[in-house]
Parts: sequence; C-alpha cells; structure tokens
Amino acid sequence: MKNKLGEDILTDEEIEELKELGKAIEGTLVFGDPGGDGYPSRTNRFELLKMFKRYLEIHDYKIVKDKPPYDMLE
Repeated sequence: MKNKLGEDILTDEEIEELKELGKAIEGTLVFGDPGGDGYPSRTNRFELLKMFKRYLEIHDYKIVKDKPPYDMLE
C-alpha cells in the first residue's frame, strides 16, 4: 500500500503481525536458552530464523535459502 506521497507503508494487518513476531522473537531469545549459556537450542535457532525471515519479508526483503545449513548424509 502507498500513502499520499507515494511512499510504501505497512497495512494494519502487517503492523499487527510485526508486533506479534516481535513478542515471539523476544520470548524465544529470552526463554529459548535451556542451558543458560547464551546459546539457544537448535530448534529455537531455526524457529528464530523463520520468524526473522517473515519479519524481513513484511518489509519487502526477499530471503533465499541456497542450501540446508548442514547435510545429514555427510
């Protein structure tokens, strides 16, 4: 959606989604460290990546995954 000056703006739905994503990201960072060593679990890291990806997509960034982060067969 564009405003009267032709600048890109976010819709109300996008703003609400950003708020929800922000809370989820913060919660995962705070509570996603089961060992308490500042390093989130693997599951939480991948969930964070999905949330960060969506957050950036709302701002019209295109995120492309070239390859898996690891190869299970190697």
